[in-house]
Amino acid sequence: MHDCEQDILIAYALRFDGYSPAFEADEHQQLLSHAVATAIEDAVYPTDLITQLRCFFNMQRFLCKWGGESLPECSAQWRVYRTLFLMTALADVPIGYRHPERYASWAEEYEPHRHQHLAIVAAAHHQTRYLYPSDREDTAGFERLNHYFEEDYLIGHTGHYFRAYGTLTAESLFSIIIWKANRAKTKLAAMLLNRFPSKSLDEIAKDIAKSLSAAVDDRERLRLLIEEFGFRLPMTSAILTILYPDQFTVFDVRVCEMLGFDGQSLKRAESTKFSKVWAAYCDYLERVRATYPRLNSLRDKDRALWAKSAGDQLKRDIARSFRTTTT
Repeated sequence: MHDCEQDILIAYALRFDGYSPAFEADEHQQLLSHAVATAIEDAVYPTDLITQLRCFFNMQRFLCKWGGESLPECSAQWRVYRTLFLMTALADVPIGYRHPERYASWAEEYEPHRHQHLAIVAAAHHQTRYLYPSDREDTAGFERLNHYFEEDYLIGHTGHYFRAYGTLTAESLFSIIIWKANRAKTKLAAMLLNRFPSKSLDEIAKDIAKSLSAAVDDRERLRLLIEEFGFRLPMTSAILTILYPDQFTVFDVRVCEMLGFDGQSLKRAESTKFSKVWAAYCDYLERVRATYPRLNSLRDKDRALWAKSAGDQLKRDIARSFRTTTT
């Protein structure tokens, strides 16, 4: 029997298919957002099983993967997470809402021990003194801490919101732009406004989100940002890394050097012909994926390459006492 609370909560939450196409309509997303907010703010929970399961699934995604990892187990979000488990653990997920593989695994490994799992989570729940939203001064530090780890926050919070609701605001778009290249924000804002003179930055951000959500594949997403919205490959790849972290990673000069990109490869990446840019980026992704086999995620491989490049540069700088070389 599994006796780790984290494993139990994850298995029970993910047996439900929270990404089902049945939930894509705006009204479903608004219902979910309202239900989660009400549970966190007022400790009032939905009464129908499907909404309970959707909220439980959503809390698992947030707390374990998409931005809430640093929240303490005494936070209001954890209170909601455990409460929703206790409300749904003994319920049968309707057939049309089951995740095929995860439900089968749960049924084999966890279902026979549901009462024991309830006891484990209930004990943790009742022994925890939770912070409630009224304790704003107590929880504010954790919220700010999330922002401090900027990339994790962007992938977790900003990216998750886009993946869940299919929209971006000017604030979320430019948070990504500033993360990639703070110095470029003014230039890129002017570029977008000149390109779409009748629209605000918020409207342009929403158009970008709508176009990316409707795109048929990754190639089309890259093309849209480059050809339709005017971004170059490094910024395009940064935006897509936050929104689709499993498929994209940042095209970075440091990493290119570590991967042995020659001048011709870099020239293709800067080409005005999209087919050449796409070929160069695919080559880049393939080379990144081939590195550090013990690292699972594309983003972690890229981070490791960047860190090695930065470390090597520091050693070279120290060796010459940070003096600028002259010719």
